[in-house]
Amino acid sequence: MLAEKLLHGTKIQAPTEPDDNFMDIHSVNRYSPQFAESFPSVIEVKEDLPVGARVVHLSASDTDSGFNGKLVYVISGGDTESRFIVDMNTGRLLVHTPLDRETTDHYTLNVTVYDLGIPQKSSSRLLDVKILDANDNSPQFLQDSYSVEISENTPVGTDIVQVDSTDKDQGDNGVIRYSIVADTDQFAIDELTGVVTVKKQLDREVHPVYILKIAARDQAVNEPQLVSTVLLKRVIFL
Repeated sequence: MLAEKLLHGTKIQAPTEPDDNFMDIHSVNRYSPQFAESFPSVIEVKEDLPVGARVVHLSASDTDSGFNGKLVYVISGGDTESRFIVDMNTGRLLVHTPLDRETTDHYTLNVTVYDLGIPQKSSSRLLDVKILDANDNSPQFLQDSYSVEISENTPVGTDIVQVDSTDKDQGDNGVIRYSIVADTDQFAIDELTGVVTVKKQLDREVHPVYILKIAARDQAVNEPQLVSTVLLKRVIFL
């Protein structure tokens, strides 16, 4: 039984001299522990919170004395991925392993507080943990590279190819804008759609091949923006 194991462990570490606070280990355990009224029903945690960081303090009390009023805290359910841990003695909820909103964006933890009385008494509360997005994913192009062949007579304004990418983040962190990272005025790209168009009249005799680098950048506001690039290769004018 948990209470007996904890009680035994505590007794081993207890001082040998009598302590009035622990003389009633055989008295009646009348009361169950109770979480504080401030116990939250929902909390929000950003996914980049480091391992070991404190999330929230979940305090409880027990009006019994001695071991009957000594409390230990555990997460008794809802954390199959072992993302969180609660300090057994203080009730502080900590990040135990790295969080990833893209994998799991919500946890419902069952937090239980036990006393060390015999018979043991306990109370449990549910805590909803919402994982908030951090800009931890860069845009990813759907292809490793793109290529196209066009005629030098292709009219200005003609769409020649569309690049596409995705970003697993939410909100502005997942909004993508495109640009051409090259010193050329022959082509343009729609920053929203990724469609590349002919901007100026082409001339194969002057410039038969272009290799364009296209960037996809997210629009994070409160964090550094992340960017990925892809090559548009072998633009050969027939």
